[in-house]
Amino acid sequence: MKVLLVDVCHTLYKSNTTYDFLEWYLSANQDYQRLVKFRQNLLVRVAARAIGHDIVRSKAIAYLKGLEYSALIDAATIFVDQLDPIPETMQVLKQYRSRNYQIVLLSSSLDFIVEAISRKLNAKRFHASQLDYQEGICQGVFASDLATGKRDIIERFYSDDTCDFITDNFSDLTCAPFVDQMIAVYEVNDSASAAFWKRNKIAQSITYE
Repeated sequence: MKVLLVDVCHTLYKSNTTYDFLEWYLSANQDYQRLVKFRQNLLVRVAARAIGHDIVRSKAIAYLKGLEYSALIDAATIFVDQLDPIPETMQVLKQYRSRNYQIVLLSSSLDFIVEAISRKLNAKRFHASQLDYQEGICQGVFASDLATGKRDIIERFYSDDTCDFITDNFSDLTCAPFVDQMIAVYEVNDSASAAFWKRNKIAQSITYE
């Protein structure tokens, strides 16, 4: 099988879909809005970058506790329709479809958001960070977090396939040895990203304004 793996945030859409969804969905929740301001603090952002872990993310999803999966899917469907797609990446998806590649979303964003995007794009399959649900009710914690698990997914499900991977994430570089081709995505004026991918011998790229 021929597979095109595609990241979501800042690859398909100009959005961090997890935080943008939560800020949109919880716009009236003052406690959550205070958490947003905390995350935007420069010291918090520097600390998260230094340890390679988003220290606010687990606290953020706790605000979804008690919500039904069906309600989250319905909300995510509305949210996704408001997102700003990256046309250059969408065009590459069309080209791969014309070559009979199966489109598979591989994102550390939340499961219900990635499922809504998968439906919208008619993707063959998706992999995302899974929240814990008990009888369809979100428990506000992760069952599995894909932030550091993409390579395992590729090795487990796609090792025997012809497989390319489109992503903007520097951390996804660890997946490069396990795919046939990695394609980097970054803004046209992002010289730091351009240098990073070139330095790591990723020759193919998609740039956008």
